[in-house]
Amino acid sequence: MHKSLLIIFFAVCYRFISFGQIEGANIILTTGDAWLSFDCKGVHFIDKSNQSSYDLSSSISDTFGNILFSVRDSVIYDKNDARITNLDSFSYSSILDFDLIVPNPQNIAEYYIFYGWYGSKLLNHYCTYNVIAKKITSKGLLSSGESYIASAKVPGKQAYWLFFSSGNDISAYLIDNAGLHSNPVTSKKFPSIYPELVRMNNECSQLLYSLPMSPGDSVQMIILDFDKSLGTFYMDTSFIIHNSGLTGGCFRGYIAISPDSKKLYFPTGCGCGACKTFSIVQYDLSKRNADTIINSAITVYYGDKNRRDWTEWINGPDCKLYNSDYNYNFGIINNPDFKGIASGYTIMNTKTFSSYQPANFLTRQDYWPSFSIDTATNNSLELIFTYNAPKAGETYLWDFGDPSSGSLNHDTGKTASHVFVPSNVYYVRLLVFNNGYHTTFTRLVCVHQGIITPVKDTVLCILDSLKLDAGNPGSKFLWSNGDTSETTIIEKTGKYWIRIVNDHAILSDTFTVGLKNIYLNLGKDVSVCKGNDYMFSSNIKDANYLWSTGDTSSYILAKQPGVYWLKVDSVGCIGYDSVNLAIINLPKVNIGPDTAICSGTVLKLRSNISNASYLWSTGDTTVSILIENPSVYWLRVDSVGCYGYDTILVTVNPLPDIVPHPVTYFCVYDSASIQLTENASYSYKWETGDTTASIRVSEPGIYNLILKTDKGCVITDSFIVKSNCPGKWFMPDVFSPNGDGHNDSFKAIGIDITAFNMSVYNRWGECVFTSTDVNKGWDGTFKGLKAPEDIYLYMANCQFPGQPKQFAKGTVLLVR
Repeated sequence: MHKSLLIIFFAVCYRFISFGQIEGANIILTTGDAWLSFDCKGVHFIDKSNQSSYDLSSSISDTFGNILFSVRDSVIYDKNDARITNLDSFSYSSILDFDLIVPNPQNIAEYYIFYGWYGSKLLNHYCTYNVIAKKITSKGLLSSGESYIASAKVPGKQAYWLFFSSGNDISAYLIDNAGLHSNPVTSKKFPSIYPELVRMNNECSQLLYSLPMSPGDSVQMIILDFDKSLGTFYMDTSFIIHNSGLTGGCFRGYIAISPDSKKLYFPTGCGCGACKTFSIVQYDLSKRNADTIINSAITVYYGDKNRRDWTEWINGPDCKLYNSDYNYNFGIINNPDFKGIASGYTIMNTKTFSSYQPANFLTRQDYWPSFSIDTATNNSLELIFTYNAPKAGETYLWDFGDPSSGSLNHDTGKTASHVFVPSNVYYVRLLVFNNGYHTTFTRLVCVHQGIITPVKDTVLCILDSLKLDAGNPGSKFLWSNGDTSETTIIEKTGKYWIRIVNDHAILSDTFTVGLKNIYLNLGKDVSVCKGNDYMFSSNIKDANYLWSTGDTSSYILAKQPGVYWLKVDSVGCIGYDSVNLAIINLPKVNIGPDTAICSGTVLKLRSNISNASYLWSTGDTTVSILIENPSVYWLRVDSVGCYGYDTILVTVNPLPDIVPHPVTYFCVYDSASIQLTENASYSYKWETGDTTASIRVSEPGIYNLILKTDKGCVITDSFIVKSNCPGKWFMPDVFSPNGDGHNDSFKAIGIDITAFNMSVYNRWGECVFTSTDVNKGWDGTFKGLKAPEDIYLYMANCQFPGQPKQFAKGTVLLVR
């Protein structure tokens, strides 16, 4: 059956508009040589290839869309696009990093202009410009060291907030009838903010921004609540977007927010062409739950990498979202309030112009006029307009911009209605009179015909009812059966219609409910861990069941992977459904075989499975642990909800035992004996090459021994043999500062030394120790830390009574 759908877009055309943006429906952005312009009859391009680049442009217009002035490249231009050369407009001649225009609540002809440079020092200046006198009336420095990120309007007042960030803090500056307040309201300790990745929603109630993470394919989305009266921010929600594809050090991540503030658009792809595709994913922000937002992801565009977004998104006056790239394209989300592909992403190409420079879209918030739009309780094209802020003594005059309707083109009530003709554009104006003064509110109404279907033709079984969901949560609904909620229950066959209304669009659709099949749903495809089963069931009463397994009960227990289907027959009404069951193998955990370690050593146990959740018998939840005590250790690994286990037995063997021994003395013409009690389970290795428990030596010095047990545990020890002959001294060539009381320091050995000096150097020539006290040796530390095992160079000299100084140079081995 043919279906009809009416889509009506409302664009804003009224007194005060957003910062860095026009007020009505005129030029809003440039690519350098081409301007994207709106004249309330659609969007088109203006060729500016004969003029210089208009990077970072701002402009403002009157109620009817007539431009008042613009700011481009540090210069003010009048309404005729003529440069105002008799003004000292700014204190710098370089191109600005940001500029924006704010109406002055104190003077209807005056506007604040804010501008800044983000070079070696962040400077944010401002001035006031009078459009009648065509001159700057004052100027000053607003702040330094901060980056401009967004702006918002105070509800119900002619007042505005400007937001700047510095590190993890946000400063909010207020403009009201008292002027510009130089002391900001500061909100502290938020995740770092990138100025170009920030968006304030159109309700000015929340600020959203994306934060690149490591690795580069992950992005953290931050949502802050904003108190428009106090100017303070509060943390609301954050969530992680994985596999965004924004890699290669060229992260863009410019996000977009729908006019109704319920849809987030996020780009995935590459900023510098490192990937092959570019796509846009839509997220539902209507519920402030991180998991719900992440699970609502829908890809609304998937295409070539050259369509990557190089500029910030902006809400156009036609309630569409726009941005541009280096390939002469403007990307457009035509219906940003709609769910999924109904949002209608398209591309407009401007290759006829010579521009290659990207447009710069400044952050924009729409301040909606004080009247709302609704539809009549029928399926006609009648719209109802209501003034939302009435006061005693006021009178009203509506002009619907439809002179062909004759006397029906005007109304004088607080609430008025008009029937519009499709495929036309209308200016709807409301004049509010009070004590000889009047205020005008104007809104652009563009009526278009479309083919988007929120509810499809469906069927109803004779013994069942049908629940239909129109989607678009937060909108207003009217079903032909009188229901006004998002869902309705259909119990009869026939023709029905549904109307969906929000601030930006009206969807009207017809659909048919026929009698054919019952509704059967086995649920989504599921996965279970190996060894478990899953129950599939149906709760349709008074029905006959036939499963793909041959079972005829209302449920089955499935243990094998595959597709399971069910056929239900209820009084001749047949229903079918199928579902896939996947079996997930349990993780095969391995932390190694049983092992033994020596006393005083540390063993690292590590899971062989990464990117999972861990629980050790020690209570640790990391992928690895360090242990030094004997025990049975176990690890449980949780991978996608399935568990695997492993255990390991660790024993600790003792180190060899050496009885403390005194220094052995002898003269150079004698020999000395170093004697140890022999242990049959030990092996001995002296640096002399001897392998016995005791050795005899003929030279003074330090004799090193490596002692090893039959379990493989090793210690080293040194035995000092000194000469008691006058004038003899020695420098050891190895020491082991392990705190065992044996050979723990490196120092000279001699008797009756009266003067001494020693320095020790590592292999990089750094002096790690120096001493003039012969009894003070090096303990093996450097700068408070243990020096590594290595060979170190020493230089020393000493003097005995009545003898000249003696010099020694050599190496010493540090062993732990």
